Amino acid sequence: MISMRVRLGLSLLFACLLLSCQQEPVPCMETTELGNDGHLTDISSLQTDAPEFLDSINAYPQLQVAKLMQQGENLRMDCNVFHENVRLFFASYNLLKNRTTGSIHAVGRNQVSYALNIDLAPSIPGADAVAAARQEMDFGISCLTYTLGVIEDEAGAYVLIWFVAPEENAARFVMLDAQTNEVLRVVTGTWE
Repeated sequence: MISMRVRLGLSLLFACLLLSCQQEPVPCMETTELGNDGHLTDISSLQTDAPEFLDSINAYPQLQVAKLMQQGENLRMDCNVFHENVRLFFASYNLLKNRTTGSIHAVGRNQVSYALNIDLAPSIPGADAVAAARQEMDFGISCLTYTLGVIEDEAGAYVLIWFVAPEENAARFVMLDAQTNEVLRVVTGTWE
């Protein structure tokens, strides 16, 4: 029979060995530019669940399905809207289908075409925007994504931006002017 001291000693030795073998997580330095090159969720279920949603997606190639979700007896589709492969952060296209009645309703404004009176070519490369975003926020070990987009400022003017966020959590982000690299907004994802 092993004494209590020996068991405790073996337990401590095992714990020390286990901890000494663990490596520190390596920060991810990869970045991925996101564009309108595919849907962000699997849309194969729409073939049977909501073919009407597929009609909208096919009619408007500037739509990118971001989410499909079940809300009670309703199926909801949320789409990002793009203009010349630039995401319009102020726009969305959302549909709701009642599975019982089959009725379909638009949620929100649902406009898909906009007359943008700005240059859509960024002066600042995406890699420079990512570097500036890293200076503004500690993203930890996260891989980052960056998206060229357009926002509407308080005066109603369109602004070309870079949106930089961790791959797994777009609720934390840095938004930078794509012409000047000025930081427009930092959202840490926590309430302070």
